[in-house]
Amino acid sequence: MRFEFQISFLDRNSNDSPETLAFVGNSDVNAAITLSGNTLNAGIKIGDTVHSLTAENVINKGEWNKLRIILENGKAQLILNDNVIDTGTTPFSLSDISNYMSYGSTACRIGADGNGENGFVGSVDFVRMYIGETVAP
Repeated sequence: MRFEFQISFLDRNSNDSPETLAFVGNSDVNAAITLSGNTLNAGIKIGDTVHSLTAENVINKGEWNKLRIILENGKAQLILNDNVIDTGTTPFSLSDISNYMSYGSTACRIGADGNGENGFVGSVDFVRMYIGETVAP
C-alpha cells in the first residue's frame, strides 16, 4: 500500500529558527515535517524509534516549494519541487502507524507542532494526503 503526503509552502522565515510545517500525532507517536534554515526534515516516531529523511540547503526561501513524501513497501522518498532529495527504508508499515495513532489524543496541525509551538512563518497553498496511487501536483 502507498501513502503520500503533499504540501505546497512559501517560507518567509528570515533566520534559521526551527519551524514545524506539519504535525500529526502525539508525544509518543507522530509524523512531523520541520524546517531549520534551508534544511528540511520529515520524520515518523513510534515510541523510542524514529525514522527520518533529511536534506540540507534545499528550501527556496521566499519562493513556493512543493513537497511530496511517499511511503510504499518499506521505502520512503522525500521529493521537493519534483526532485528526489532523500530516500531510505522505514521499519514502519502503514498499519503500524495508523494503529498507534488511534490510541490516545492525536493532534493534526499545519504550521505548528503538537503543542502549537515552533510556528511556521510563511504561507501554505495546499495539503493533500492519499492512500493509493497518486500523481504529482
